[in-house]
Amino acid sequence: MSPAERETMKTMKLIWLVPKFHLASHVEGCADKFSFNWTPNVGRTCGEIVETNWASLNLLATSTREMGEGHRKDTLTDAMIDTNWCKAMNEGERVLLPQRNRIN
Repeated sequence: MSPAERETMKTMKLIWLVPKFHLASHVEGCADKFSFNWTPNVGRTCGEIVETNWASLNLLATSTREMGEGHRKDTLTDAMIDTNWCKAMNEGERVLLPQRNRIN
């Protein structure tokens, strides 16, 4: 990271939000305060994309259960990289499909 990028990060303000699926299980006062829907400059998103990795990683539990720590970390890291690669390769379709449906 360049010095200019580090300086930019110092001025950034982080906003903590709760993904939509999890929002319903939070206390009532939390719903509006931490909702993606009411946060300025946030696009329409569910915020759950981070959670989607867990479904595939859970399948690795039996395979990694008896591995040593290093091997287990490497295996899980490889699985996460693969999941992110697949998401990146399908990003165009995910972005363009709603556009095509709207035009038709």
